[in-house]
Amino acid sequence: MKVAIVGATGYGGLELIRLISQHPQLTLNSLHSLRGDNELLSTIYPLVQQTPYDLAVEPFEPVKISKEADVVFFATPAGIAKDLIPQLDLKKIQVIDLSGDLRLEKREDYEKWYQNEAASQELINQAVYGLSEWHHDKLQGAMLISNPGCYATAILLGLTPLYEKLDIPSVIIDAKSGVSGAGKALSEATHFMQTHDNLQPYKMNAHQHLPEIEQQLGWVNEAVDPLTMTTQLLPIARGLMAVMYVTTTLSTSAIKKIYQDRYATDPFIRLSGEKMPTIQQVIGSNYCDIGWHKDERTGRLTVVTVIDNLLKGAAGQAVQNLNISQGWDETLGLPIVPMFT
Repeated sequence: MKVAIVGATGYGGLELIRLISQHPQLTLNSLHSLRGDNELLSTIYPLVQQTPYDLAVEPFEPVKISKEADVVFFATPAGIAKDLIPQLDLKKIQVIDLSGDLRLEKREDYEKWYQNEAASQELINQAVYGLSEWHHDKLQGAMLISNPGCYATAILLGLTPLYEKLDIPSVIIDAKSGVSGAGKALSEATHFMQTHDNLQPYKMNAHQHLPEIEQQLGWVNEAVDPLTMTTQLLPIARGLMAVMYVTTTLSTSAIKKIYQDRYATDPFIRLSGEKMPTIQQVIGSNYCDIGWHKDERTGRLTVVTVIDNLLKGAAGQAVQNLNISQGWDETLGLPIVPMFT
C-alpha cells in the first residue's frame, strides 16, 4: 500500500515515517504539510538525509493524493483534519486521523472541549474509534479511523476492563506526559526554562481527552460517573504514566483475573501486577504496561499504566489500527523491543 502523511513534519509524523520505513506492506509515497514548500524533509530533520524517506514536503493536494495513495495518515493538530478529510475520496482511500477531530460522538462536545468548530455529523458517524484492543471487530475493513489520544489510550486500557465488569462510583486520575505530548508548536509552557527540572499541572479537569475517556467507558458501562483528572507535564521528551485510584471490594486475585482474561491475546499489553511499571520500560515500543495494587486498609485500588505517547499513544497505535483493518498481523512493522537507555 502506498502511504501519504499529512502533518509529516511534526513529532507524530516523524514517528510514522520511521514505522512505515520498516513495514513490509507499506511504501512511503508522499509527505505533506499545510506550509509545504517542496523542501526536503532533511532540511528540518537531518537524521533522514541520504535515506529513501528524505522526500519533499509538499502542499496538501487532495486530487493528487487521492490518485496516488492507498492510505493517508493525518498527524495534524486538532482542527485541521476535519476540513481536509472531506476533500479526499473516502470510498477509494483509507484515512487514519491522529488528531482529535473525529473522536467525540457529539459535535457540541468537541466544540466545548476543543474550542473549535466541529466536523460534520456525517463525517463523525463514519469514523471508527481506534482503541485497538477494544474495537478489533469494528476496525476490520474500516476506511475512516479516529486514533485515540495519548492520555485516553493509557487511561482506557487501564480502566475499561474494570468498567466492563463493575459499576464504579468514582475515579481519580493523575496522569503525566513528556513534553512531546504538547506537540511541536512552541509555547511558554514548553519552553526549556519552564520544563527543565520542573513538574507542571495544566488543563486541570479540562483536558480534551477527558470526554473521550468518559465516552468510551460509557460504551461498556452506562453507569459512568464524571471523572476527576489531573494532567501534568514531565521534564522528559517522551513517555506517559497514568495513575488511577478506584474504590472496590474486589480482592487482588479477582482484579488480576479481570486483566488476565481481558488481555490474554493482546500482543501489546503487558501485565506486571503489583510490580509497578515505569515509563522507561516502554519508550520506543508500542507496549502498554499495566500494574495494580490493592490497599486492603482503605479498599482503594491503584492502577498504573505507562506508554510511549508518540507510539502507543499516536503513531504506533495508528499503524496497529491499519494492520487490524487490513487483516494483517497486528504487530507488523511495529517495534516490540523498547529502547535501552
